[in-house]
Amino acid sequence: MEYKQSSKMSPRKYVTFEMVERNCKLRTLELLILKNDNKIAECAILADFMKDIHENWRDGFKDDQEEIVKLKEKKKYEKTRTKKYKNQCKQARKEIRKAQTELVTVDEMVTKLNYQVKLKEYNRIKRINERNKAEPDKEFKRELTKIYQRCIKVRGNALFYEND
Repeated sequence: MEYKQSSKMSPRKYVTFEMVERNCKLRTLELLILKNDNKIAECAILADFMKDIHENWRDGFKDDQEEIVKLKEKKKYEKTRTKKYKNQCKQARKEIRKAQTELVTVDEMVTKLNYQVKLKEYNRIKRINERNKAEPDKEFKRELTKIYQRCIKVRGNALFYEND
């Protein structure tokens, strides 16, 4: 406690309390105390002042805590957002790499499709023959042999695996 003596009012004394509040303003309280003042009245004034300070501090503290929680949630959200974005980018890069390794030229695709079509045609004719159990004529047999040989040639190109 600081005691300041006023030059004009010599019998009176001033007590000054300074407190930094939430919005950083200085709060000053001056209690006017007479020389022969009752100490109980002085204590009551001080108790009211301290109660006021405590309530302001508690309210400010609650507000600060709420702001801190909001900031933490925002930071957590930003973290998860960036994590999701990074994971999406990683997944996209994996897909691109996978597509590049599986990339085939147009000629390879055409050859593969031709092979599949011819193989289907050969299998279809073979099934029909088995169903009819008829002996195919020579020209039909030659056609079948040609188709089969083309299929073997394409398959022997080493572009395709055995299970294609």
